Amino acid sequence: MTQATETNNKTVKNNIIDDSALGYQVSDYSERLYRQVYYALREEVGFIAKVGSKEKFDWKQYKQNFAKTFGTPENRKYTLKQLLEYAQVKLGKNLEQLLETNRKSCQRYQDYQNRFHQDEEELDEIPH
Repeated sequence: MTQATETNNKTVKNNIIDDSALGYQVSDYSERLYRQVYYALREEVGFIAKVGSKEKFDWKQYKQNFAKTFGTPENRKYTLKQLLEYAQVKLGKNLEQLLETNRKSCQRYQDYQNRFHQDEEELDEIPH
């Protein structure tokens, strides 16, 4: 794809960079953004559902129900704009707040993984 823009009476061609030689795929920013919003929304709505649940809350079942309602990042039912509108109406959250939720969630997961691997290493050091 080529786009032409004019600056100071000069035409400059902006070529989209072919990054296939990198050896790995870099998804478009909008794709990564959609995933972050999707998972933050799932977490935020899940916490509200858990607090309001009169029974024991089943996260696995909730995630299945969420996917039935919203689709998945790979099989979307709604656009990013629709997810953001939903988040604003139902949660009072904007894009930046959802991205922060996602960042914190990823950090908690990373901390959990680190503790899990550290515990495994300590078990390996114990003589049997």
